[in-house]
Amino acid sequence: MNFGDFTGSIVKTRFLDWTVKPFSEWWHHPIFSPSGFWTFLSGLLGTFWQGEFYWHHQPMALLGTSTVYTILSLALLATAMPAIFSRNTFQPQRQALQLSLLCFVAAVGFFALMSIVYDFHDCPYPSRDYPYFTSGRLLLGALIPFSLLIVCGIDQILKRYRDPAKFSILAALILIMLALETVTNWRIFSNEYNWFHLP
Repeated sequence: MNFGDFTGSIVKTRFLDWTVKPFSEWWHHPIFSPSGFWTFLSGLLGTFWQGEFYWHHQPMALLGTSTVYTILSLALLATAMPAIFSRNTFQPQRQALQLSLLCFVAAVGFFALMSIVYDFHDCPYPSRDYPYFTSGRLLLGALIPFSLLIVCGIDQILKRYRDPAKFSILAALILIMLALETVTNWRIFSNEYNWFHLP
């Protein structure tokens, strides 16, 4: 009511000079092509897993890690689907997983919609050259639902094994991710412009 629209975002869109495109132009967005959809999804999931830290104007991420995280996410989500909709799954667990899926899909869908409806003019990000909202940090509200889905996917893949094996695989994945982040950040640990080098 204060800013004159339902979400209060009109102040931001005016400041950034975004304008809403006519509905007929929404369908010309590159997100509706396979390469455009992959650009959107890999950018969003890559920054969701790794964050959006920059060093010397370059993203702090190893080459190819966004692709690996995107493929891993999609594979584990697909693997979790049978358990999410199976009547053999304990009902409260099934409902929790379905709600988790709904939360995550709604969040990703919202970012896709925001990418489509606006003409970004001369804004640096998103821009006309890169008209995608791919700030994964803004998806952190869906972190727990997403984590439940990922763990469910791992559980489905390893359902023939006992719990210790499942937890071992999960621990190994976490350690691999930690190692990748350590390698990514190693050159920055001793830099004089952060506090990591202090005794």
